[in-house]
Amino acid sequence: MIENDEQTSNDDDTVVACDSSDTALPRPKHATSSLAYSSDEEESPSSSVDGDSFDGVLRDLSFDYQENQEHELICADGSSDAANGTKKSKRQKTTLLIALFIVLVAISGLCFGGYNLLFNSNSGNAAVTSGADGNALKIKDATDEAANLNLVLPKLTELFGLTTDEALARLGSGYLLVSTTQATAGNASGGAVVDANAVAQIVEIDYKATTAKTTVSNLPKVYLSLNASGRVVECYLTSALNVLGYTPVTFSALVATSTALDTTLKAVGIGASNYVYTVPTVQSYTMYAKDSSGNPTNTVAKESAIFNGITDNQTVSPKTWSVTLEYDYTMFNVTNDSSKLSRMIYIKLV
Repeated sequence: MIENDEQTSNDDDTVVACDSSDTALPRPKHATSSLAYSSDEEESPSSSVDGDSFDGVLRDLSFDYQENQEHELICADGSSDAANGTKKSKRQKTTLLIALFIVLVAISGLCFGGYNLLFNSNSGNAAVTSGADGNALKIKDATDEAANLNLVLPKLTELFGLTTDEALARLGSGYLLVSTTQATAGNASGGAVVDANAVAQIVEIDYKATTAKTTVSNLPKVYLSLNASGRVVECYLTSALNVLGYTPVTFSALVATSTALDTTLKAVGIGASNYVYTVPTVQSYTMYAKDSSGNPTNTVAKESAIFNGITDNQTVSPKTWSVTLEYDYTMFNVTNDSSKLSRMIYIKLV
C-alpha cells in the first residue's frame, strides 16, 4: 500500500505539473475520474492508459489551439493581401484608362491633321482669306491662247491729237471700232468721269482676236475722249494682265517692286523719271467680302493698287498718268478655280 500511495503521489505530482504547464486549457473530465480511481485502487494497465490518454489529449488540444492561431494569422494575412491586390487592380485600371485617353487624343490629332492635309493643302482650291492676299495661291491662266496672242501695250501717247480713223490705223491690226457716243456730264470712260466741257465724244475701240479661238476674255479695250474738233484729248485702256504677257504671280509679288509699273509706263510711252515708287501695304490694297447681313468677312474679295503721277514733259498732252493693278476674286471664291481669278490693268492718260 505504501508503494501504491507513493505511486499515487507521483501521479498527483504529474497532474499538477501538467496543470501548471497549460493553465488556459480545461481539464478533461475522464482524466479527473481516472485520477480518483488511482488513489483508492492499485495501478492497473487501464489506469496507465488513461494517464497516457490525458497527456495525448493535452497535446491534441495544444496542437489544435496553435493550429487555430496559425489559421487566424493566415486569414489575417490573406485579407491584407486581398486588400493590396484590390488597390493594385485599381491602379492598373487607372493607368489603362489614362493610356487609352492618350491614344484617343493622338488618333484625333492624326485624323485632324490628315483632314487638313487632304482638303487644305492645295491653297488654290480655297477662298483667299485675310492676310493671305494670294501668297499661297498659284496663279494660272485660263488657257494658253492668251499667251499665244503675243499682244503688247500700244503706245497710247501717240494717239493724242489724232482723229478716230488715225487712231485706229495707229493701233494696228486687230483693233476695231465698236462705238461712238456723245459725251454727257457724268459719263465714264474706262472707269473715269468725263468732263463734258472738254470732251464731246467717247470712242470705244476693242481688240478682236484674229485666231480661231475667241474664248479669251478681257482683251484690250481702248477708250478715246474726243474734243469738239474730233481730236483725242484723253486715252484709257483696260485689259487682262495675262494677255499682255504679265507674269502670273500673286498680287503682293506683283506690287512688291516697281517692275510691273515701270514696264507699263514705258510701253505706253510715258516718261516718269521723277516718280518715286512706294510699295503699298496689304491693308491699303485689300478689300473683303461681306456676308448676307452686310458685315465684312475674312475672305478677300479684291486687291487693288493705284499708282499715279505726272509726265516728264508738261508742255504737251498727256500731262498726268494713272495705272491701276487689280485682282478680283469674286468668281474664284465661288468656283475654287484659280483660272477664274480676274487680273486686270487700267491705264488712264490725260
